Amino acid sequence: MKDSRTTIPNKSDTWEDEFAHQQDVEVTSPFVRYKCPKCQNSLVKRSGKSGVFWGCAGFPSCDYSANDVAGKPVRSIRYLCPLCNSLLKKIQKNAIVFWGCSNYPDCSLTLEDNEGRPKESKKYPCRVCGHFLVRKRGKNGHFWGCVDYPNCRHTLNDEDGLPVLRKI
Repeated sequence: MKDSRTTIPNKSDTWEDEFAHQQDVEVTSPFVRYKCPKCQNSLVKRSGKSGVFWGCAGFPSCDYSANDVAGKPVRSIRYLCPLCNSLLKKIQKNAIVFWGCSNYPDCSLTLEDNEGRPKESKKYPCRVCGHFLVRKRGKNGHFWGCVDYPNCRHTLNDEDGLPVLRKI
């Protein structure tokens, strides 16, 4: 003879299993807090004119910020001016991209862009003032000019990325 009792569905033994199988439950990764290296406040994900970034919760008393890379704060690499040790800024004018000193006009150093980094060039001394020459792009192509411009207007022609020396 068959058993006429109805079978009760198999319920899980732990409350975690029961909780996870509810319809309105969503399990996500744990909340991670990032601390500001300057003041130890927490970093907050914010949106600005250049996109999403991380900023200190203590703003405006603390101005620390970091780029958002895959949901995590990552401080961008900083490049320093070889002349005055100020920060170099990436500048884009039309199709030309180059790096310039943030201490402009006191320091007018410019460097070419090399895949998102300032191009490090071999140092060639200026024969007129003793500073060094950097490769620049002008309306007629590349040339080498003194970093002490406009005080020193010494220039040399460029050939295959090297200055063409001439007799002074």
